[in-house]
Amino acid sequence: MTRKLALFDFDGTLTRHDSLIPFLRAVRGYWGLGCGMTKSLPWLAGYALKCTPNDTAKQRLLRYTLGGLPLDDLRAAGRAFAQNNIPTMLRADMMARLHAHQARGEDCILLSASLDLYLVPWARAAGFHDVLCSSLEGDQKHRATGQLKGNNCYGIEKVRRIKEYISNSGHHYQSITAGGIEEPLIDVLGG
Repeated sequence: MTRKLALFDFDGTLTRHDSLIPFLRAVRGYWGLGCGMTKSLPWLAGYALKCTPNDTAKQRLLRYTLGGLPLDDLRAAGRAFAQNNIPTMLRADMMARLHAHQARGEDCILLSASLDLYLVPWARAAGFHDVLCSSLEGDQKHRATGQLKGNNCYGIEKVRRIKEYISNSGHHYQSITAGGIEEPLIDVLGG
């Protein structure tokens, strides 16, 4: 059976701005976020100057803000953030586009470098078919290490993940549309 697939990015597409910093502020407060950003400053500056890869800077920031915190607490904070904060960040025009794709019965996939802690609960409530995103790694004591589990779902990793998703889905997708994904990704996918 052929189906249609609509891909949506999150930060700056469905939302008006990035969601990671607001999430970190919600979890750690201004002081904790400020301390984490200060410790991460060399890597954040390197990223801004295009000398440090995105995933390196992100993992340093995650290590200094979330490292050592219980994963169960972070999941609870993610659910609260999804329910209370994300609705205030959403763009009405892009949410209308999402609802139009959903009304046509298309498989809508959220594809983002943001964390699963808050994206998965929000995406389930928003009616997404699936979520491909970055995940935080935990240790044996179920605490966040501050490292990502697998690769950061950013840039070419988004392409790899959606190709893998399509090949493992068991579906033949008649078309792939960018419900909000940048065009180069669609060009690489051939949709």
